[in-house]
Amino acid sequence: MTLKITIVGAGSIGFTRRLVRDILSVPEFADTRFAFQDISERNLDMVTSLCRRE
Repeated sequence: MTLKITIVGAGSIGFTRRLVRDILSVPEFADTRFAFQDISERNLDMVTSLCRRE
């Protein structure tokens, strides 16, 4: 089963990156899909790019 998690306020780069990494470190959550929302499009783009690389 694929889990989908939405993170509101995902523009907090350090927090979001660590949260995604921690969630994906659990084998049962390997197929998790994430949706990010933030008022700062610039930060949101950076977070999305960073999380795609990891």
